[in-house]
Parts: sequence; C-alpha cells; structure tokens
Amino acid sequence: MNYRYRVLFTANNPYDPALELPVLSALKYLGYEVETCDATLKPFGSRLLFRIGRRLFKSRSSYLWNKLLRISTWFTQRKVLQAVRKFKPDIFLAIKAKEVEVGTINKLKNMGIVTVNWYMEGIWHQSVSILAPVYDHFFIMDEYSVSVLKDRGIKNVYFLPHGTRLDPVQANISKELERIYDIAFVGTPVPIREKNFGTLAGFNLNLWGSPEWQNTQLRKFYRGQVFGKQLDDIYRQSKIVINCHPPDGNSTNLRDFESISNGALLISDYKPALAELFIENKEIIFYRDMKELPDLVSYYLKHADERSMIAKAGQSAVLAKHTIKS
Repeated sequence: MNYRYRVLFTANNPYDPALELPVLSALKYLGYEVETCDATLKPFGSRLLFRIGRRLFKSRSSYLWNKLLRISTWFTQRKVLQAVRKFKPDIFLAIKAKEVEVGTINKLKNMGIVTVNWYMEGIWHQSVSILAPVYDHFFIMDEYSVSVLKDRGIKNVYFLPHGTRLDPVQANISKELERIYDIAFVGTPVPIREKNFGTLAGFNLNLWGSPEWQNTQLRKFYRGQVFGKQLDDIYRQSKIVINCHPPDGNSTNLRDFESISNGALLISDYKPALAELFIENKEIIFYRDMKELPDLVSYYLKHADERSMIAKAGQSAVLAKHTIKS
C-alpha cells in the first residue's frame, strides 16, 4: 500500500467555498490525508466580536488594541502548533495564512515538516516579502513578483496561477441561464479599475463586490455583494465579464478562471502570464489601452455568435487545463 502523505491545511478562511474548500477537496481527491486548522486571527473568538472590539478599543486606545492583537496572535500560533503535534503532518500547506508567523513556520521546519504557501497576491502585499524567504516552497500568482524575489536571492519562489472549481462548473454547464447582463465585474474598486470601467458608462454595466463602489463615480452601476453560488450565477448570466489586474505586475486572478469557466466572454487587460494560458481572440479577448475597451465591448455585444464561440472555447480550455484538481 502506498504511503499517504499527511497535509495540515490552513488558510485565511479554510472553509471558504470559493477557493479553500476546492483546494481541500483536490488534496483529498489526489489521495492525501488532510486535516484543517483555522489560523484566522479572531481576537474575540469570532469575526462579529472582532468588529465590535475594534470599534470599542481601536479608536480609544491603540495600546489596548495592540495588546489584544498580540494576545490573539499568541493563541493563533499555539493553535497551529497544537494541531501539528496532534496530527503529525508531513506537509504544512497554507493559502496566504499571513497570521501564521515566521517563528511558527521555523518551528515546523525544525520538526522536519515541509512548509508550503500558495500566496495569491504579489509583492505589493508586504507579507509576501516577509514570508517568501521562510517557507520551503512559496507559490504566487504574479510572474513579475517571482522575478523580483529571485533577484533578491529568494530561490524557493514559483509562479502558480489560479484555477477554477471543477465540480460546480461541470454541474453548471448543463444548466444554461439567460445572459441578462451585458457587462459584469465582481471585485474591489481601485483607481485603475474606476478609470478603465468609466469608459463603459454608456453601456449596461453591472458592478458587484465591495460596497466601496458606492463611494466612486460608478456608484449607479453597483448591484451589491455576491458570494458562492450567487457569484457563479452572475457569471453564468453575463455576456461579457471585464477584468483589470494590478498595473505593476504580470498576474492572473481567480476572476479570470471563474468567469471563463461559467461561459462568459472575458475581456481583460493584457498580461503576458494570462496570454500564456489562453489563446488571444480564440479563448480570450485582451485590451492594451483603456480606449480600446468600449469598442471591443460594443463589437462583441453586437456579434453574439462570435462572442459565444470564443466563450465556449475558453470554457473548454479552463475545464481541460486550469482546474484546482489539474
């Protein structure tokens, strides 16, 4: 009988259906013995009490608030080490999990445990530069960040893009919904997105995600927050999904794969990393300047057959090559 490697899995939210649960499912599918450890920082034991505590203490006493965070951080490290001693893993796999401190990771390595992190951001996140040198293997979804870190002498860092959740997507293929939204985006407003998407103000634009959209010039297009199946349904009901990545970097994000896998046409800003994964004008459409975006959107809204052909080709590519399990 082949040995089953034991993996202790943790994440910012190890029970998140959007990403962490599919990773957990994929590990089990591949034959690993997996145990989860919730290392989320919860100063009062829950997110609700955390928010209440932040209101009560942070604005009134930074000393008390910082003291509370340190105590909570200590309990988080203790929880991880207790889980390790109980489960005795071969591998410690973290998805971001920036709450797990450097000292704790070093303790795991001293126990002979292989430490791995899939940190789905780039060097614009301060934690990346702190954690990358510590883990045995550090994966990020931005090729530019990989090159920067390697230039700093950190050799254990690798490019690993996102993937889509295979099982829910397969179930959705046979349940086609009417595509009632011309243009959709789900995510957080940042200046470059506000600028690019502002060129589409004359279209049927629909924005979901962070309530911060209500503080922008695009507030009238904001439709609310969506999660899980709601998110999938938005993509399944959208003709075109637009995307805009961080300007400094060469990254992919989860939105690329989830939108395409749900049968929408993705029109994205050009990123070489994304162009290596999908064939331009056959599986994905790129814009290289925001001035191109309105013309591309207008063209593919008017040419439904061509839009559908590219969207279906992209969907087939995702399911064949870019799932969490693959």
